[in-house]
Amino acid sequence: MARQTAQLAPPPVVQTDATQQAALATPEARARLSLEELVPQLVKKIAWSGDARAGTVRMELGAGDLAGSTLIVSSESGRISVSVRAPAGTDTAAWSARLATRLQERGLAVDSIDVS
Repeated sequence: MARQTAQLAPPPVVQTDATQQAALATPEARARLSLEELVPQLVKKIAWSGDARAGTVRMELGAGDLAGSTLIVSSESGRISVSVRAPAGTDTAAWSARLATRLQERGLAVDSIDVS
């Protein structure tokens, strides 16, 4: 219940001083944040469905270079398809290559990547 509430709630407003911001910039500090704390800040909306063979997740991103984008990841029989509807002015070729590289580095079978 707490996880669902955190996902549906607006991102928390956190005010930090310069010292705390510098500490958060270190990899060790970022690693201490849990996914439950990060998702509400990075994702505006999320929905998923699936069963033992196939599944789909749809996210509307709220932060970062792809803020305002819609990301859809589908998997069926171990093969992954990714679709990103990026904001105007986004370098879609670079994002497509980046996603393909990262997924293949993790040994995932990628059917398609569409960034537009």
